Amino acid sequence: MNKINRQVLIHFLIWLAIILMAVLDATLEDDESPVLFLIRIGVGIIIFYINYLILIPKLFFRKRIALYILSVFALIYTGGTIIYEVELLEHFDGLHDDPNHEHHNSKAIGFLVYTIFMVLGTITRTYNKLNKNELDKREIESQKNASELEALKNQINPHFLFNSLNSICSLAVKKSDETPEAIIMLSGLMRYMLYEATDELVLLEKEIAYIENYVNLQKLRLANKDSVSLTVSGAVNSQKIPPLLLISFIENAFKYGVDISGDTNVTITINVNKNTVRFYCLNRISKKQQNDENSGIGLQNTKKRLQMLYPDNHKLSIAEENGNFIVNLSLKLD
Repeated sequence: MNKINRQVLIHFLIWLAIILMAVLDATLEDDESPVLFLIRIGVGIIIFYINYLILIPKLFFRKRIALYILSVFALIYTGGTIIYEVELLEHFDGLHDDPNHEHHNSKAIGFLVYTIFMVLGTITRTYNKLNKNELDKREIESQKNASELEALKNQINPHFLFNSLNSICSLAVKKSDETPEAIIMLSGLMRYMLYEATDELVLLEKEIAYIENYVNLQKLRLANKDSVSLTVSGAVNSQKIPPLLLISFIENAFKYGVDISGDTNVTITINVNKNTVRFYCLNRISKKQQNDENSGIGLQNTKKRLQMLYPDNHKLSIAEENGNFIVNLSLKLD
């Protein structure tokens, strides 16, 4: 139920309560006229909305409690007095003959009924305000998270470009014939990042294709290309994943686990089982990785994105074993 429909329902129930209370009050008066009955309802509605629209926001919510209470009592007294005076006009002769007429009791009942109206108004308006505050808080938090996610994703792009240009630069220095191919690969990767990775979610198939292209680009600069392996298994079809979520692990492996001369070991596996993705990445720990103070910035970004996007639907393990840096990630997609 949307916000407008909920508000309409709340006010409908309040109007229904006012009418039912007026009917209950009218049963105490066997000879009550339709005019008096309508006046009871009208006064009840007026009292409710004066409190709901004016007194609560102007006084109660601004913590002017003493003035609010006095205003409520004055409003209740005024409403009850109006009904009592109308009853006197309706039954003028009878009341003069009987000073203990039942209208004295009906006045007290009227005060009680209008007090209930005021309480209903205060509870309803307070509930609405608390509910709105909670919705506003969630919206602000959502916008904050979205901005932070965008900032984290944007940090990946320069990191990726820097590493890729380093790879192409090494090919150019060697005057490799593979340099043009590397530039074309980089162009394709950048096209994906600019035109598709801007979406909140992308097809897992496209994200894996991006990873494969990135790995192929990195392998161009290696003397021993067989030292790098990427294996994808499972049924990859319509699953979706946040873009550039896994690339930081792979970038890290190539940045610190690659020796152009040949001492390289990078192993990447991606297994897809329905909506579960299992990612494994291993690279040999180099001295550069041990001494680099900025090592792990991309990994920290990815950890934050995982916490924000899949707080209860991922398991991440990062460890160093036997001179290898190992990342294990199990991710349950929505």
